[in-house]
Amino acid sequence: MTETTVKSPAPETKPDRWKQLLTPLGRLQAMSYVEGISLLLLVGIAVPLKYAADFPRLVSILGPIHGVAFILYSLWLAECAFAGKWKLGEVFKLWLSSFIPLGFLYSCPVIRRKQLAA
Repeated sequence: MTETTVKSPAPETKPDRWKQLLTPLGRLQAMSYVEGISLLLLVGIAVPLKYAADFPRLVSILGPIHGVAFILYSLWLAECAFAGKWKLGEVFKLWLSSFIPLGFLYSCPVIRRKQLAA
């Protein structure tokens, strides 16, 4: 009678989030979150406070932060699009989503699928 050993499957390793930031798609996804949240803070909190409570200081702080985040998102989107030879319509949808509050909820899963496919 022979004894058989059952090998347990290798544990699945989760990708290291910090190492993903070293890839163009990882940076793009992170910047999508930063850009989207900064837009929400700007439009949802800072602008209403500026006009309702006459408190423009928050807009002068969050405005430039969002501007830099938007520019970096656009540049990194272009970098990924050229490197990955993405379709123009796909790139336009991702870029357009950055103008819409909560648009990052559309772009992040799209970018995540591209990461998994790469």
